[in-house]
Amino acid sequence: MKEIKLLDGGFGSQISKRIDRLIDDDVLWSSRLLSTNKAEVINTHLDFLQGLFVAGSNVISTNTYQASIDGFMKHLKLSESESYDLIKEAVDLARKAVSIYKSMNNSENTNILVAGSVGPYGAFLHDGSEYTGSYKDSDGKSIASGEDFQQTVKKCYKMNPDQLLAVGANCIAPGTVEQLFCDINVGEVYPMPLLVYPNSGEFYNKEMGWHGGEAGKPIENYIENWLNMGITWIGGCCRMYAENISKIQQVILKWQMQHSK
Repeated sequence: MKEIKLLDGGFGSQISKRIDRLIDDDVLWSSRLLSTNKAEVINTHLDFLQGLFVAGSNVISTNTYQASIDGFMKHLKLSESESYDLIKEAVDLARKAVSIYKSMNNSENTNILVAGSVGPYGAFLHDGSEYTGSYKDSDGKSIASGEDFQQTVKKCYKMNPDQLLAVGANCIAPGTVEQLFCDINVGEVYPMPLLVYPNSGEFYNKEMGWHGGEAGKPIENYIENWLNMGITWIGGCCRMYAENISKIQQVILKWQMQHSK
């Protein structure tokens, strides 16, 4: 049976709960807290690692989605080298959380990976364009520039099969996952490892924030189908909290038990 990797959830969403303050309107988003509140950055990583019932995420992302050298120089008044060092420190903080977790828990969740989070250009612009899809109207099957999603990721993977751990999509509504990935590996001798990192299913705009959409439909309702489709890396993006990741984990464990017989 293929190993299932459980990713973390929306870092900015989770840390907002911790500091009891939304950070959506901050031009640096949660990356400002790399400078102002390192302790809560570590604690937020720990929220995802610990889980509610069993060990949680075994892949956590650095708090750098909206981090950039230019952004730190402009909004934190740091030098270029200081800005670069702060981005590197985000990796150290994630690794420290992993170390703390391992020292506190006698757990099988020991093979934990730290992934670098690199946001799109729209994140640097802080105009919501990475949420609105203003690059192009989407038909649910294409990437922003118009190419077919499945053809694009297949070409990327076949060019670099030894370098890509997985190919997938992040911050999409859960309800769009199946149409993107359905039958993507049919006929492939060497199927691609697939990753999904969806948001809550709500819509976002700068004036209203997160609203409407698929809000209220539990993320765990989708997971079994995704596993059956061969998706082996699963986590969550915006508005996906540590408790959501724990619920995903419960479905994964149940599915693995059923398929190990």
